[in-house]
Amino acid sequence: MPSLPTIELLDILEPAYAPCEAFSGGCNGTATWLPKRGHVPRGFLGATGNVDDIELVFLIAEPGNPHANSSFGPDLPPQSLIAQTVDDTYRCFRDGVDLFHRKMRLILDLAFPDLALDDQLRRAWITNTYLCSAPEETGSVPTVASDACDDTYLRAQLELLPGRPVIALARKAYNRVKRLGRAIPDLEDRLFDAVAASPPGCNHRGAYPSWSAAIRDAQQYVQSRPR
Repeated sequence: MPSLPTIELLDILEPAYAPCEAFSGGCNGTATWLPKRGHVPRGFLGATGNVDDIELVFLIAEPGNPHANSSFGPDLPPQSLIAQTVDDTYRCFRDGVDLFHRKMRLILDLAFPDLALDDQLRRAWITNTYLCSAPEETGSVPTVASDACDDTYLRAQLELLPGRPVIALARKAYNRVKRLGRAIPDLEDRLFDAVAASPPGCNHRGAYPSWSAAIRDAQQYVQSRPR
């Protein structure tokens, strides 16, 4: 079983598994709560040490459709359900289950060369700007739903990690998180965007250069900060 994220992040995310009130509110008709078929908030990974160990945040737009064999216990308490989702996400990264996970491994290697996956995940926090799958994979999510998720979960995650560079992988993720700059004063200075790690974007010729550039800019930001 892989290590869970640090307790401070788990405390932020746990209410999403109550389940989240937005399933009957702003996300009604958009997000699906169906654990047996893999439909729960999921896709986050990393931050397996202490908060102080986290050096870099990666933002994904939202998780893709659940895999055919994804299934979580519908009657589990939130802590156990989170553990199952983290285990599933870790397996996907470890085994390179699909193109997204293989590209994310490449991005992690660019950011933390010569480190094994587990060591990379201690230093990185990978999360979503919207914690549930879109109604149609890679499709749009109503603003009322994504804003509710960002205001409830993403803002708290980013406020927990002041000063860490944030790389938004996909314009959708970038646009969602950028609006939080009004609430998080230093976010604009440490926010960088790059091409998505999922198809079709990750197949474009400019994808790899954009990942390299974003990581380089993030590293330069850290080096330029007063110590």
